[in-house]
Amino acid sequence: MPGLGGLMRDPDEAAARMREWAQGIARKAERYEAFGQRTKEIRLSAEGAGGAVRVTIGADGAVTDLVLTERVRAIAPDELAAQILAAMRRAQAGLADRVAAVAAEEVCAEDPHTAALLVDTLRARFPDPEQVDDETDEADGRRAAPAGEDDEENAPW
Repeated sequence: MPGLGGLMRDPDEAAARMREWAQGIARKAERYEAFGQRTKEIRLSAEGAGGAVRVTIGADGAVTDLVLTERVRAIAPDELAAQILAAMRRAQAGLADRVAAVAAEEVCAEDPHTAALLVDTLRARFPDPEQVDDETDEADGRRAAPAGEDDEENAPW
């Protein structure tokens, strides 16, 4: 058969190559399984409001725990909500680096492109909130209206 080269001429060599290929696939599957298990175990936390708020996220970026101390009673509800979201975003922003570290240990040697794609996707999905704020301010050049202020002059519509 054309295209198979010398494999068809030596069945023992063909069988050996097929075994090597299958073993390689099995090793790769084991590494990806280990990668998946380790990433499922990732938990990152961040605090806000001077420690009155603590948000923990899992590997998918979803909140897995929220701890509020008694000190939150002194915080206005809108400020508390902002502090919770800010802490969540800070925790999420660390996710890409944590996954990159696990990927480097488990799969990067074998499949650097896939690992890089995964980490880039996480960075795009969960950007550093400090960089996002800076880029937003620079990009649109508008100031945010203080809460309650009717700012029709700067409205984008």
